[in-house]
Amino acid sequence: MEIATVPEVAAFLRMKESTVRGLASRGVLPGYKLGKSWRFDITAIRNIFLASPAGNARHQEETRSRKGEMGRNGRIGSSEP
Repeated sequence: MEIATVPEVAAFLRMKESTVRGLASRGVLPGYKLGKSWRFDITAIRNIFLASPAGNARHQEETRSRKGEMGRNGRIGSSEP
């Protein structure tokens, strides 16, 4: 288990820290509140997003670009037209 803070999760998910806190408060993101601070298992969060269809597509695209394969438009690491 790899523990992450709100700023680390926000950077990983590319969203505002306040959004991460709100999602955690509502139970959408798995986390634990210690006093006034949130802590997250970053591996669990990664698995949630890799298990989703959108997360899988993103992971596959990142993997493709790391391997130097061509995207759908013929450019390396990009599927944008």
